[in-house]
Amino acid sequence: MSINFSNNDLLLIYGHFSKKVIELELLKARPDNPIDLSNVNQDIELFSSITSKIESVHPSITKLKSHL
Repeated sequence: MSINFSNNDLLLIYGHFSKKVIELELLKARPDNPIDLSNVNQDIELFSSITSKIESVHPSITKLKSHL
């Protein structure tokens, strides 16, 4: 199966999912985290997997991480 994303689509997805990983990592570190850690870890794994796949196809996109 193949999905044809434009470069703008990939940038949007990558940026959104990268930010989400950061937010979830911060939430996970909070002592008053209201969400079950297994759910947080599962979401982090999912979003990280997708961003890694995008990075493997477009390695230069990692430059964006410093702007998040």
